[in-house]
Amino acid sequence: SGEEMVKALVRTAAVAAASGEKDNIETYTLRNMDNAPSSLDVATPLGRDVLLFGMTNGDIMTYPGSKQSANAEVNPLRVTHVHDSTITKLRYIKPLEAIVTSSWDKTLKLTCPETAKNLSTLSGAPDDPDLRHGKSTVDFTFSNPLRLLASVGCDRNVLVWNPMMSAPLASLRGHSAMLQAIAFDETDG
Repeated sequence: SGEEMVKALVRTAAVAAASGEKDNIETYTLRNMDNAPSSLDVATPLGRDVLLFGMTNGDIMTYPGSKQSANAEVNPLRVTHVHDSTITKLRYIKPLEAIVTSSWDKTLKLTCPETAKNLSTLSGAPDDPDLRHGKSTVDFTFSNPLRLLASVGCDRNVLVWNPMMSAPLASLRGHSAMLQAIAFDETDG
């Protein structure tokens, strides 16, 4: 089940983080996780720590990140349906005050962490196949100085976005294989 998978992941992460210090490991059971998690972020929107899980059914599940009693069973603070398919990545991006997600449904979405409302759907230009992802979107990055998002996916294209516009500003094409990761180079050199 999803709960057992997450419990195993939490145990594994705790062991790795503790570097052999067994006395520092605490285990929690995250309840009501009916689907498998596909992405995880630890964030502090609205001044409180939360665990954000992107799920295989397109939901974002938000759990409290503050310390719980050992072996506690923790219920989600919120479950928000965002995508029509698996979330491939999610990150809380503080300058945007949004949870940004990418998905197999070929879109990026920005969700308000406070209200769970959709702030923006980045789906591309419906009449121009060069200005949208034709296959699953698997990664994205944000440049704070430029205030731009960039996304990549199985279609071998890089799309550059203004986060509040549904169509990309640019499409970088010509790669010969699926792109799995992206980053902005923000060095001054």
